[in-house]
Amino acid sequence: MKNLILSGLLLMLNLQLSAQTLNCSNICVNNVAFNSLTGQIDVTIVNADTNQINYPIIQLVDVNGDTIGNPTGQFFLFAQLPGQAVTHEVPSTVPSLPFGFFGTVILTDPVFNNTCTFTYPSTCFTGNPWPDCNDMTVENLNLDPVAGTLDVTLFNNCLSCASGMSGPVYCEMTVIHNVAPFDTIANSACFCFITPNNLASAVYTLPTTASNLPPVSEIMVLMYCGSGGCDTLLNNPQLSVSEGTVSNEFLIFPNPANENVTIAFKATRSDNTTIKILDINGRIVVLEKYNGNNGLNLKKIDVSELAPGTYVISVTNELYHHHTKLVVQ
Repeated sequence: MKNLILSGLLLMLNLQLSAQTLNCSNICVNNVAFNSLTGQIDVTIVNADTNQINYPIIQLVDVNGDTIGNPTGQFFLFAQLPGQAVTHEVPSTVPSLPFGFFGTVILTDPVFNNTCTFTYPSTCFTGNPWPDCNDMTVENLNLDPVAGTLDVTLFNNCLSCASGMSGPVYCEMTVIHNVAPFDTIANSACFCFITPNNLASAVYTLPTTASNLPPVSEIMVLMYCGSGGCDTLLNNPQLSVSEGTVSNEFLIFPNPANENVTIAFKATRSDNTTIKILDINGRIVVLEKYNGNNGLNLKKIDVSELAPGTYVISVTNELYHHHTKLVVQ
């Protein structure tokens, strides 16, 4: 039934798409191994070509000329993209490969009727690696509560990764509050992103209903790519927070500060407020409690012992949770 559906699908695609030719020299078989758990043969195909492989059909022919893998020509759903390495599960007609596989791997793109034939084992060029979690960092978060958007800036510090359209594509991004109750701050709601180019930044705009952001140390950015890539991105220690997250509930002055910083609360001040100052690594360097006992709605904090630099000041109580950037000179 699957092959009947494919036949109709291929007919429509062939009528709509221009001819494509796979460059077999840019594609190779990286590994062939029998999977004793599934009873199938795992075949890893590396596509270092600029074209995708549509509905790849992979067949194995041993040195005796017998088709021991996928004799009926089942296909992979959907496509193997440029720069992608995929391990395909191939139906097997043998119970095992006691000495490994030696023979021929046949790869067919049935949409464009292209076939590549590979002798296995042989040397495989795997192409440039994809950027992973160690290559991409979050540079900036910019919340615009009026527009209902959160801009996330990622930097790819890899020098020679397969990136941009040649790297992981069809990516979805989620920003979460990384402490209980682990709320979702923003989500792309679509697999519509690609990774940044090498040594370059990219800005991703996500819809959000958040009116403010938690401290940087409590934020985690997740990026899942349907064609591979990184699933967890750590915040860069130099990550900055938009000035737009300043609360209407209090004022901070002076900012920049050198000796003291004063928080002036407005009418909605609570008498049980926690004030934290966090360094660029998310460590709490100042922790203060304020109970409103001076009657002036003011709280003065000594910052003279802090090293010059950029900090995040967080003000939290049962009424609100706001933060903003603080510069100490």
